[in-house]
Amino acid sequence: MITMKSFHKKGFPILLASTLMFTSGVIPAFANETMPAKPAEVISDTKAMEAAKISKEQALEIAKKAVPIPQDFVQRNVEFHSNWWGNQTAAWIIYWDRQTPPQYGHAQVVVDAATGNVLNVEVYNNQNSKPSYPPKTDITRAKEIAQAYIEKHYPDKAGQLIYDDRFEQIAKPPLNGHVEYPLIYKRLVNGIPFEGNEIRITINGDGQMINFGYRWQDDLEFPKPEKLLSQEQAVKLYQDQVKLSLKLLPQWGPISERKTYVGYLPQTANYYHEPIYIRATDGALVTIWGDVINEADTVRVPVSDKKLGELTQGKVTEAQALEILKKHFSLPKDASMIRSSFREQWGETQTSVWEFNWETRNEGMVAGWSMAAVDATTGRVLNYSNEKHVIMEKEGAAKVDAKVKREQAQQKAMELMRTLHPDIAHQLYLQKMPPSPYEEAQARYHSFMFIREVNGISLEHGGINVNIDALTGDVSHYWFHGENLTIPETKQNYISPQEALSAYMARLEIPLIYMLPQEKPVMNPGTPVKPNKKAMLIYQPRLKEFGESVFLDAVTSKWTNRETGQAVVEVTEVKDIRGHRAEKELQTLLRYNVFDVDNGMIKPDEEITRGELVKMLVLVENNGYRIWYDGARTATFSDVKKDSPYFSYVEHAIDRNWIDRNQAAFNPNEKINREELATLIIRALGFENLAKMDNLFINDLQDANTIKNIGAAILASKLGIVEVQNGKFVPQGQVTRAEAAVSFSRYLTKRSELRY
Repeated sequence: MITMKSFHKKGFPILLASTLMFTSGVIPAFANETMPAKPAEVISDTKAMEAAKISKEQALEIAKKAVPIPQDFVQRNVEFHSNWWGNQTAAWIIYWDRQTPPQYGHAQVVVDAATGNVLNVEVYNNQNSKPSYPPKTDITRAKEIAQAYIEKHYPDKAGQLIYDDRFEQIAKPPLNGHVEYPLIYKRLVNGIPFEGNEIRITINGDGQMINFGYRWQDDLEFPKPEKLLSQEQAVKLYQDQVKLSLKLLPQWGPISERKTYVGYLPQTANYYHEPIYIRATDGALVTIWGDVINEADTVRVPVSDKKLGELTQGKVTEAQALEILKKHFSLPKDASMIRSSFREQWGETQTSVWEFNWETRNEGMVAGWSMAAVDATTGRVLNYSNEKHVIMEKEGAAKVDAKVKREQAQQKAMELMRTLHPDIAHQLYLQKMPPSPYEEAQARYHSFMFIREVNGISLEHGGINVNIDALTGDVSHYWFHGENLTIPETKQNYISPQEALSAYMARLEIPLIYMLPQEKPVMNPGTPVKPNKKAMLIYQPRLKEFGESVFLDAVTSKWTNRETGQAVVEVTEVKDIRGHRAEKELQTLLRYNVFDVDNGMIKPDEEITRGELVKMLVLVENNGYRIWYDGARTATFSDVKKDSPYFSYVEHAIDRNWIDRNQAAFNPNEKINREELATLIIRALGFENLAKMDNLFINDLQDANTIKNIGAAILASKLGIVEVQNGKFVPQGQVTRAEAAVSFSRYLTKRSELRY
């Protein structure tokens, strides 16, 4: 990271996904007409508003000075919040917008009603323009624009900021002109970043600022960085405490047949659901609320030391399913069954089940409902829920007094596991979790999570969840995740936990930061949340991003893409493109996983196959995202079947009319020639019919009589996409991977000029 005063000058073309834009609302794409301007409205808590030191008029003036509002934005609304969620303080919120299709925009400024401080700013102003490729502005220039803006409009903050380069490090080179660079500058206190305050600026490829965000709190207390653990000590402490365990990981993304992998994850990934931190003063692990995590809070308690029996095998009738439910659960006595149904395919495991629904009414109104599902083959109860409407007798009622203590509820939950799952009871463990302020605040239920572990493997998320009613001691909610039954029973050879830890720590970073613990919820209605004003110094363990979803494969020991199942290869690891004349173009395509890397090489000067080229085109056109077809899609060509790595790419190319569906075969492994390359690119540009027009173009190719698709060859060469060699097109010449990469880079430039 760098400070504003030593602004980073080294840059390269980079794409940061538009999904990372920082907007505060949804642009109403349905609007067809410009909305008329209307007077600003005030939504208020009257007493608090009247007591505010800063009036509405003063807040408006402060807001207008906080950020330049585009001249064509119209002020729409002013709100007064007596307890604004961002700071739990009284605040004015002023809104502007532009609703002229298609150039929408909006702005929001939050002003502290007591001090006049600007607490939050959000501006979105994206005016449509034709993008150019390559973008006019790269990341280096974008940062210069952002720095100049901050120094002009926030000179008092410029020296208190540090540039956060995490997004830059994972960004991919652009494939089109619609580029946006979200630049984040964290607040710097005592030379240490504070994650809670920042300035965010988004610059597009034309160098325009299209989004701005500001978040600052002046009333916080920051402890001095004295007597802290060193970073080396924090790393060692985390390494000693983190427990990596084998997890069953389902493949992500839209796919017809979902695969599963076994990978290593921190054991805590199953139950924290939030970052964990190392307190820099003493090395204690703490939650996002600042609470210390004791080792006793995270132990596993075995349900049974042996197998307790078997479940029914065969067909379970509806009556038998109901009897099973009555045996294990206190079904609501005053409820009426409103539905009973049989489903052949249910959930991820696609098992057959009996489903039941009950309803409780009070004076004609629904007062509660219940539901349950029972496996129709084994009789295993898959879920149960008994939801009662709890009505507080008076507003501001005190916290519910639990009649059933947590220890009693835990015993009931453990016994439920033994009776519901005798066949796998010896593989079940109660996973104790750090206390949750939310559970402590509501005190209505005691929640427990059980995991199934077979040969050291458990689910990534979920397991078996049980809630015990703290008033009655009854099971109120129970959910058995069907994926529990997909954990492999047979042992396999996996890398050791020590090898996994070594790979994991190699990608770990643990920066020292200030963190503001989150406020804990309160139970009593109307009780104000007391805002936390004291920051904490912590070390934040986090994996360095790859820019894609990955996991540590327990079989291959490689970081692997969660969607494709392919090992992640970083550009720096590919040896045979360094110094190559097409290095830049090859690097760009490598970032989008276009090439298969074998032992650190892609063999750039080897001829490319037809299947590889179509894959390259589809990924380039789809901004690097994979294409998927469900099981209903039949293969067009007999030599590119559903199990082919090129199936989805070829089918997509057929749908886009880039290749002819009527040809006898596709021959994906054959080498492609220059005429085929030109034909494919011209069709992708949408110029296929243009290329068929006779005598439309000047034909100065010396070998024109050897070219079948002369129009495509002339267009591709005149556009500069496919080079002419000494006046000849050489239609039958082979195309290397490097040559294809260069042609596609030129194609992207011409596509931007001609298509948009």
